[in-house]
Amino acid sequence: PGPSRSARAVRRSLSMMAARLMVATNLTCSPSSRPLMPVPSALQPTALLIPPLSTVAPAGWMQEQLLIEANGLAGYLSTSSFPGADRVNSSLWTNRSSHPIDSITQWLPYWTNGIVPLVGLLESAGATGRIHSGVGAQIDEAMSYVLAHTNKTNGWIGPYTNEPGDTNGHGLWDPLNMLRSLLQYSQYRVSLERLIAAACIAHLIAEARMIATDPIIKWAATRWPTYVEIAFYVVDNLIPKYATDA
Repeated sequence: PGPSRSARAVRRSLSMMAARLMVATNLTCSPSSRPLMPVPSALQPTALLIPPLSTVAPAGWMQEQLLIEANGLAGYLSTSSFPGADRVNSSLWTNRSSHPIDSITQWLPYWTNGIVPLVGLLESAGATGRIHSGVGAQIDEAMSYVLAHTNKTNGWIGPYTNEPGDTNGHGLWDPLNMLRSLLQYSQYRVSLERLIAAACIAHLIAEARMIATDPIIKWAATRWPTYVEIAFYVVDNLIPKYATDA
């Protein structure tokens, strides 16, 4: 059977969001406003498929390198006193911020976007017993907090300090690395995939609505491929299974 009406509606909304981003950031238009490339009305088949983290088990040299990272500064960043570590371990994302830069909320998602797949790969390889930093438990705690504290009114994930009316581009950009983190987390915490799908779809729809009146500006406008990548991943992998629930 084909996708449900609900699935088609959500898919259409996210596909339109991706197209709107490409046009709104002037990255598909020439100065004369003529498209340099056509904006497709439907997604084309994916050329390359990235295997889920749970299906990849690094061994040998690669596993050793991942363990070095997990047991080094990357693995201790959420508990370290190393200069700059407070950007991660005192983040508004986990309600622990006492830092004067707490209006900038991108740092913890940057960290999770790297450490989540690292832990997932080591878990798939059966090597978590060799992680001494405790970073796996810290990731579980952080992801659980983020999922438990989504905005129940508008679907937004994470701090809402820069929106609406952001003047530097952070507000619409900062949550995207957290979406990436959650989506990768769902690849090896499969029991949470449904919850993560609902949270990510709700956030992307909230962003799609906001972009209409609160455009992406300055440096954040160059990050449009990240929006498109996430929207397409959700359209391809989550909406067919969970759009009705989300």
